[in-house]
Amino acid sequence: MAQQKSKTTLATTVYQRLRAEIIHGPLRPGERLRIEALADRFEVGNNAVREALSRLSSEHLVDRHDQRGFAVSSFSLGDWRVLVESRIFLETNVLRSSMRNRTESWEEEVALAFHRLTRTRRETAETPGEWEEAHRAFHRALLANAESHWLLSFCEVLADQAARYIAISNTEHVITRDAQAEHEALMKAVLYGSEDEACDLLAKHYTMTLRNLEGQFLSEPASLD
Repeated sequence: MAQQKSKTTLATTVYQRLRAEIIHGPLRPGERLRIEALADRFEVGNNAVREALSRLSSEHLVDRHDQRGFAVSSFSLGDWRVLVESRIFLETNVLRSSMRNRTESWEEEVALAFHRLTRTRRETAETPGEWEEAHRAFHRALLANAESHWLLSFCEVLADQAARYIAISNTEHVITRDAQAEHEALMKAVLYGSEDEACDLLAKHYTMTLRNLEGQFLSEPASLD
């Protein structure tokens, strides 16, 4: 039993580390993931790596090719557009549910998450993922009061996929954008405005990200390889 638990713990550790590297960009789209090399790198057995890669494949972060092994899932402009459209459709409906079930504690969590986000700057963050974590926490707080845990789980999956595109984009370009103003307007609409206003601002927020990345991908097709 202890041996089985140890194997599971090792596989989970590899899964978490690879997942973070895929989402935040160090591992590039299409990059081969060789089991033996990863096992050496993480100092674990091949089975732990294989289990971790299988879990990542089920989340569509890794592609599994017959006879060719594993690779980081590729990008495409078409997939990015569908992803953003799906995210807007899903999250606006979840946001409505969250707002309808509002509580004082939820409102406080939204305000606190926004405050933490405003105190975190990309250019001054102590670690590369510090701003991304604060940003993710803010968006998660907006939706947290929704009734369906299933829909919240689907939101997390789409957010992970979107983070991959944004991370790759940020390694190539710096986008000029007043993100703080966008987040402040969204926060105020959620806390003090109507559902329609909040959902409209959320859709515009994601659409702006879509347009920015479309411009980069169309101007530099090689970045999709």
